[in-house]
Amino acid sequence: MKIEVGDFVRNAVYRQNAKTITQLGKEIGVSRITVNSLLKKDEMELKYILAFEKSLGLPLLSELKKSRKSLVNIVAEPVAVYETCKEVRDKYELLLREHEDLKDRYIELMENYIKKK
Repeated sequence: MKIEVGDFVRNAVYRQNAKTITQLGKEIGVSRITVNSLLKKDEMELKYILAFEKSLGLPLLSELKKSRKSLVNIVAEPVAVYETCKEVRDKYELLLREHEDLKDRYIELMENYIKKK
């Protein structure tokens, strides 16, 4: 679900001086580059609004609702569950292990193929 936020979330992030973009990224499970990319866009997925809200301790969504007469520009998508940094890291490590296993299997198959020739 994407919501038109304009510069609302961006301003909220930059107004608070407690956390750096890097710290925010770590807390919501993305890189600082992704945080900057999210803040530059006029639309943001609900999961990121909620993640920023949780990280900053600010009621961003309720404030956003108050500032807009209606949230007309909501794109219907299933709401993704907010994942913690640890959950994302665990998934990433699992994918890395699977990648290494597949790479090793590929090399083994290629070596066997070459030997048969």
